[in-house]
Amino acid sequence: LAVSGLEFEHDYYLCIAARDYAGNLSDWSDIRHVHTEANHLPVIVPDQDVKNIVVKSHQSVILPFHIYDPEGGELTVSVSKGLSGASVKRAEGGIWNLSITATIANPGSYSGELIATDIENMSSTYRIEYEILPNSAPVKLKEIGNLLSSGSGMTFGFDLTEYFSDPDG
Repeated sequence: LAVSGLEFEHDYYLCIAARDYAGNLSDWSDIRHVHTEANHLPVIVPDQDVKNIVVKSHQSVILPFHIYDPEGGELTVSVSKGLSGASVKRAEGGIWNLSITATIANPGSYSGELIATDIENMSSTYRIEYEILPNSAPVKLKEIGNLLSSGSGMTFGFDLTEYFSDPDG
């Protein structure tokens, strides 16, 4: 027998009786007292170190979090407005992935919250801070010099890393 729809932190007194197909009713059971527990806040635990996050202007990073309701209920998870370029999506096994996509945000420092809310509207937050670095132009290391071709259709190659460097990687 399963009883659903009970409220948190309430006392309930239950007894049952059975009825057969002929309509005969059994004696009532003894009255049982049940006290439901309190609703607990959702739990948010990072799967890795999420301090000092630095994202280059061309990068995306994914930060996995274990997010769950101690009572086993459904959750909604979101990010606050202060987290530019960030979104959250449910993965498998109670994991939620916080994605930071630098290409859709301006360079700068950002801070805000990852927010988990249960069906009873109780919420937990986890503070997130990160920096998106500005894009840097490639740097010329040395002159290429004169190139001489002795005929049409001729190809040649050289290592561009000798001539240019990209500070962004």
